[in-house]
Amino acid sequence: MLPAWGLSGAASTLVGQNLGADAPERAEQSVMRTVKYNVIFMLSVSLIFFLLGDWLVGFFSEVDDVRKIAKNAMYIMASGFVFYGVGMVMINAFNGSEIHGHPQK
Repeated sequence: MLPAWGLSGAASTLVGQNLGADAPERAEQSVMRTVKYNVIFMLSVSLIFFLLGDWLVGFFSEVDDVRKIAKNAMYIMASGFVFYGVGMVMINAFNGSEIHGHPQK
């Protein structure tokens, strides 16, 4: 989650800088590029969780019931990673447009 959070923070800065430079097209491109990289990262983490779930959970417990519940929890969380990453970028892009750009008067 932390790398995705960092990428979304970069979107805020990029939007603010580009709007401040009167380049709204570049601001939009920055957001879309950041979304793309965040989706790639979060999708990679999701695939790791789905493909290596049993192995990863095995580090923390040898009890079968605990492993089953933990694996299911990992699958549930991994199902939303991509959407969470996109949402983080969009929220920070809006924040960057207001803080660094041209706020509404």
